[in-house]
Amino acid sequence: MESDQMARLKASSLLEATIALTVITIVFSLGWMTVNHVMDSSPIAHRNKADRVLEVVLEQTEQQSSFYNEEIKMDGYLIKKMVRPHPEFEGVYILSLQALGAQGALISEKQQLFKWDETSMILFRACLGFINRTHFVTN
Repeated sequence: MESDQMARLKASSLLEATIALTVITIVFSLGWMTVNHVMDSSPIAHRNKADRVLEVVLEQTEQQSSFYNEEIKMDGYLIKKMVRPHPEFEGVYILSLQALGAQGALISEKQQLFKWDETSMILFRACLGFINRTHFVTN
């Protein structure tokens, strides 16, 4: 008789432990999803993501030597790229990048100085003229 009670008690304990472990796992999963949602929707997370996007655009701009004004849509942000001459130094330009959110609010910005020699400027203007003529002809 005692052995039947021990067998039932052991099986009962195993079932209770399994149910408790399942409940703990579900509660932990819900908590983890909530924390991830809060972290993804925080302003700091948006700014960090926008900073990474601006770094990518800056690298692409430097690799392709595409130092001209344009607007780019990337990863849910509108990136405004503006190039202007430095007010004090000849041949030095300021590249400004701004990441705007869905409502047009400024999330992050970055500025980089670069030097452009006369040869690069002549080639750039020639390419830009070719692009403008090609665009004009196709329209």
